[in-house]
Amino acid sequence: MNTIRIEAIIDEFYLKNEWFYKPFHNCISFFEFNTNRKAPLYSCEMDGVNEMTYQVKENRIYISGYESLAIE
Repeated sequence: MNTIRIEAIIDEFYLKNEWFYKPFHNCISFFEFNTNRKAPLYSCEMDGVNEMTYQVKENRIYISGYESLAIE
């Protein structure tokens, strides 16, 4: 049986890196974690930029909210 070693999530692992995801075909979105526990979210599904707030607890990243930064 194989085992997987899980390392602690440290700031250097996720901070200042762009994280990409593809919610569906021909749609690529990304966000970047910042040290202030906020991350700008560039979504191909929505116009403009949104900001998500997050927390790190017990080696997991939890998204705690979204806010639209779009200028109207």
